Parts: sequence; structure tokens; C-alpha cells
Amino acid sequence: MTNDVASSSSSINKTIKEIDTILDGADLKFEGPLREKLRKKIIKAMEVIGTEWYSRGFKRGHLVAAKMAKKTDGKVPKKISIDMSRKITKKSKARIIKLRSKIK
Repeated sequence: MTNDVASSSSSINKTIKEIDTILDGADLKFEGPLREKLRKKIIKAMEVIGTEWYSRGFKRGHLVAAKMAKKTDGKVPKKISIDMSRKITKKSKARIIKLRSKIK
């Protein structure tokens, strides 16, 4: 049982180091098909989460602008949309993200 815990901990630590390496944009050496599959899933998850947070930040910026406009008698459109090109991770290709926001 103790050996299983130690090997699991070692595997988790290795994965954490690889995530840090991916975030830094460095290349990882090939270590086997399962490790490669895990890396691809990690990168995909990072891209999905990065895209979601980018969209949420856009919506939040729209809400803040509308709130400030009420205080200054300015005008902010109720509905805005734009297609932006972004690289979510340093190694990923730029992708078009459709940003949409509609406030009441």
C-alpha cells in the first residue's frame, strides 16, 4: 500500500511539473503514449477553460462599462459582439473566439 501511495504521489508531482512546463511554453520530451495522451488532454482542458474565462472577462467588462455609463450619462450598447483571435497557451495556435454580451 505504501509503495502505491509513493508512486501515485510521484506521478502527480510529475504531472504538475509538466503543467508548469506547458504554461511556460517549453517543449516536453516524449515519454510514452499514455503520457502523451495525458498531455494532450491537459492542453485541451487549458484551452477550454482559458476560452471560457476570456469570454467571462468580456461580459464582465461590458457590465462594468454599463454601470459606469449610468453614472456619467454615457451610452453603452445593450448588446455587443466581436470575433477575436487569441492564443490561449503559448504553444497553441491562434483561434477565433466569438465574444458576445447582452445586458438588461
